[in-house]
Amino acid sequence: MRHLSPSLCVLSRLVGVNHAIIAVPESWSTNEAQCGTPQADTVIINVTWVRACAIARPDGVASLEVQTVDQLPSFPPFDGGTETTIDGAPALLTPQTCNAADLPSALCTQGLYLASEHAFFQVQAHDASIIDECSAQSTSSTTWSRSP
Repeated sequence: MRHLSPSLCVLSRLVGVNHAIIAVPESWSTNEAQCGTPQADTVIINVTWVRACAIARPDGVASLEVQTVDQLPSFPPFDGGTETTIDGAPALLTPQTCNAADLPSALCTQGLYLASEHAFFQVQAHDASIIDECSAQSTSSTTWSRSP
């Protein structure tokens, strides 16, 4: 989850909440969604309430949700999560899950919670290898960061 896709692993724009930041491709939009459903590769910042109107996510669209939270979110499930550190601060990374019920292809999700910054990040993509490949090639210091 540290990077969002193999072809998008060029760090170019920082987004985040409080002192927690992540780099995303400059080409990604901000809050490009209809009824809470991303319509293009986008960063969704502090949008937590949306109307349910059954808008489909286009195939191949990836998104990163960035939220200020007061406690560990209930979704995605953090059961079996991995404890890690981001610039020395404890963090919790969810296992990656893919929901085959999401059509036309499975939607894969992974989250990261940084309690000290009240920050939650969640990446979603239709291709699990997008999350897998970049997670394997990145380290906490290259993508995730805490600013002073």
